[in-house]
Amino acid sequence: MVFAGQAAPDCSLGDRKTLDAESVAWVEGLRSVGPVRDATTVRLYELLLRVARSEARRRSPQLGIVGPELDDLACQAAADAVVLVVAKAGDFRGDSKFTTWACKFAIFEVSAKIGRHFWRHPT
Repeated sequence: MVFAGQAAPDCSLGDRKTLDAESVAWVEGLRSVGPVRDATTVRLYELLLRVARSEARRRSPQLGIVGPELDDLACQAAADAVVLVVAKAGDFRGDSKFTTWACKFAIFEVSAKIGRHFWRHPT
């Protein structure tokens, strides 16, 4: 486990750049196995679900999607974003905080889901 202010050796990004403690904890949690990984994945899903719901609500006035359909879209986007973030956690470079980087995936997934929704259900 990594304590505040410490960076794991494998999370170093060159000579001058290391991850902040929170980002290290996220990456280490997603790289681990068992209950630690499960707990980290649940926390990540909760974070990305909040972001996906917010993004979906922000776009909903222009879309005409409301209620359970909008929430379902956000839940699917968050779940897909978690899968992507877990798969790409090793590629995290530390240019931003891990949570900022991960939230980008949720926002992109909401956009993709909206596009697919209207492709399947043209008005």
